[in-house]
Amino acid sequence: MGLRRSEISSIIEAADDRWLEAAAWKAEVRRMLSSLDPSSLASCSLASGARRLSPFEAYAVETLLPLLPESARLEIQGVFKSLHRQLRQRLSLVARPCLELQTTAMRAASRALHLLEGTSGSVSSPDPLQLMRVFPVLPRLIAEQIVYWRTNAIKLSERVVADRPILERALFGGRDLGRLVEFSGDLSDRHDRGQTVVMLGFERGRVIYKPRGGEPEYHWFNLLQWINKQGLRPAFKSLRVLRRNGYCWVEYASPADCPTKTGRIRFWRRLGALICVSHLLRAVDCHCENVIAAGEHPILVDPEAMLHPKNPDRDSAGSNALLNCGWLPTGDRRRDSIRGIRCANNPPDADQVREIRNGFVNCWRLLVGDSARRAKFVQRQQQMAKKRWRHIFRSTGWYERVSRASTQPHLMRSALQRRLFLLACCRSVSRNIARQELKALTRLDIPRFTRSRTEVALSSSDSFSLDQALAVLSGALLDCPL
Repeated sequence: MGLRRSEISSIIEAADDRWLEAAAWKAEVRRMLSSLDPSSLASCSLASGARRLSPFEAYAVETLLPLLPESARLEIQGVFKSLHRQLRQRLSLVARPCLELQTTAMRAASRALHLLEGTSGSVSSPDPLQLMRVFPVLPRLIAEQIVYWRTNAIKLSERVVADRPILERALFGGRDLGRLVEFSGDLSDRHDRGQTVVMLGFERGRVIYKPRGGEPEYHWFNLLQWINKQGLRPAFKSLRVLRRNGYCWVEYASPADCPTKTGRIRFWRRLGALICVSHLLRAVDCHCENVIAAGEHPILVDPEAMLHPKNPDRDSAGSNALLNCGWLPTGDRRRDSIRGIRCANNPPDADQVREIRNGFVNCWRLLVGDSARRAKFVQRQQQMAKKRWRHIFRSTGWYERVSRASTQPHLMRSALQRRLFLLACCRSVSRNIARQELKALTRLDIPRFTRSRTEVALSSSDSFSLDQALAVLSGALLDCPL
């Protein structure tokens, strides 16, 4: 037997957070729970893991297809299984703690009953309706994730259809891309209702889709091109960026090994120069997920946190701007495991450190050593500072831990209890920031803040000499723990 209307209403009431936007989640929960087929739910109790959520996946797919225009449906038909897999993973992350607790409890009770009666029998598992009744916040989160997945799938497919001609001209030399055959989602943190960076593979090439305007990427790669023109050798690799209204396409850089010794030397020198530019621009967040080794080219593919102010509330590596970039190890194994140069278990050897130093010195002298060129560099910094860059108040890891903790079973029984938990976690910043953090974390997003940098000191070289920078660089690389 399915849920009665009164039960659905009581679930919605328990999941309601009156202090946040009402939005359309209530109607979505009502439609979703009303659509569940009792006969299919019975078989779900015999399934394991994420397969127990298959009725919700089926509901999501059934509600997506009628909303897709014919052209968009044809565009994504080759990657629909991958889209479906993304949905399954997201729903599983939301429901896993409650599923595991309820399954464990029911199996323990079933075993105890059989032992008491001296009989043997199958071990019971919870069906989805039982979960909904016990954890009323769960259907709200599931419904929200379905809405975000459906909305973003429609948005992406329509943008691929609309931009295919300009993509072929701007990023693929005018050649026909062919069918869409590959989809890799969730390549970044979730922002703004579940939106993430996506890699799309066509028959004749790949491209990166970012659900934001692309200003940081555009200005960063333009700056690298300008530095190349000033005479930096070996030169940086710059990716092409196609900016659209509220989103962008970025040239795909394929990770690859560097097979030649001379190529590896150039790689380490480029890396040193890249660290130098990042340092001069007061960059942060240069961690391994934002960096790609494409042959002999290290590429910072997500350069959205440049010209960053000092922030005592942020979980940083220390007060030194060069260490705060995120490239260099600090001796903290947890942090070093995600830094741009991951050295905790495989530190660079003396020759590699020497090439990194050489690249750093060459770039520093090119941009800072000559007064005329330095003035032009600072002028470009000032132009970049007028744009909006990401401001990181807390680490993404902290937000992820809070988000996971907020889906634990004891907080899924009442929206009020979950809200109070999130409020307690977000208290140590200003009220406006805390309000935005609460709003994002409630819907399982990672908060994202942006601001212009006109009030920030524009060059780290003003208070940090080359000798000091090299001392920090060498100390970090040569002394990193094994």
